[in-house]
Amino acid sequence: QHSLMLSQQGGSTVDDQIALDVHAISDLQGRGGKPTDDSPKYKYPATVDGQYDFESCTSKVIALRYNKSFVDEVTSGQECGVLTEKTCFYAEQGGQIYDEGFLVKEGEEGVELKVKNVQTR
Repeated sequence: QHSLMLSQQGGSTVDDQIALDVHAISDLQGRGGKPTDDSPKYKYPATVDGQYDFESCTSKVIALRYNKSFVDEVTSGQECGVLTEKTCFYAEQGGQIYDEGFLVKEGEEGVELKVKNVQTR
């Protein structure tokens, strides 16, 4: 029902508003932006009982995306795109479903962002 209403109104979804199109990617590259290092997602040693130990990683936020623009900040509860220097999340591609989880601000563990979707461009 919601999708039908959006298509009839010419509206767009949150994903459309935060997605990186060719212009956004060009803008990032012009500012010296580099592809996210996703090598930490491959660091998951097995424990002695056969379980995997998924490690977290520390990274820097390089950009926030909201309403088809890069922004300096977002407010609490606002859905946005977050681009980081590196990640341990799997992105959706090649039949692999994306990871979900949380980003936590270092030194301020009460500040967290729920990761609901991970994409690669």
